[in-house]
Amino acid sequence: MSKPRTAKTPPKRDLIRETSAAAKATRKARLDALLGVIQQRMVDVVADFWDIGQALGEILDEKLYLADAHKTFAAFLQANRLPSRAQAAKLIAVARSMPRKQALKLGPEKTYALLAFTRATPEADSPTELVDAGKRFAGKTAEQASLREIEASTRAQHEKNAAAKPKTAAQRARAREEASLRRALAGQLKAAGLHGATIVVSAKTVRAEWPLEVAKKRVEG
Repeated sequence: MSKPRTAKTPPKRDLIRETSAAAKATRKARLDALLGVIQQRMVDVVADFWDIGQALGEILDEKLYLADAHKTFAAFLQANRLPSRAQAAKLIAVARSMPRKQALKLGPEKTYALLAFTRATPEADSPTELVDAGKRFAGKTAEQASLREIEASTRAQHEKNAAAKPKTAAQRARAREEASLRRALAGQLKAAGLHGATIVVSAKTVRAEWPLEVAKKRVEG
């Protein structure tokens, strides 16, 4: 009596190849779906920036662009005429920093400005926490403040951070040299009857500045 035939087990290499092909197909399908979402949302970026950022973030994190034979995320963006690498990074950061409803209320630029402010501060805060805590910019809440006012607060924070950093020996020596130069020039200008000037020393230039009204009086006098 002959033995019943059993199905042949595929060779190990074939199983690996089939599994790999299935995984690639799944990743390609997901990439196509996300790309479709992005292209649809690009019609109105102002209204749909959060969704675009979220989709781009998944493509970047999972390296789904490789499923479409693109070596880099930037190459994928360029090939599909999507936002630049820098703009994509901005949209991704915005989507990750704040819930959709809150971000849409503030808009992409203001949300990103709030994120930039949190990155400048020493506290481990987030744009959402700033809004919830009622953080004020020029005396206004985040919702009321303008983009310019938020950016001005960020610049002020950067300046505060820089002032707090200990200076190196070279920086201290340069500061002393600049202070000495300012005093010497101010003395010479005063001796020439041109007192009241502010001496500004930069890397390659030195300039003397007077208030406009003082300069007018000197010219008229």
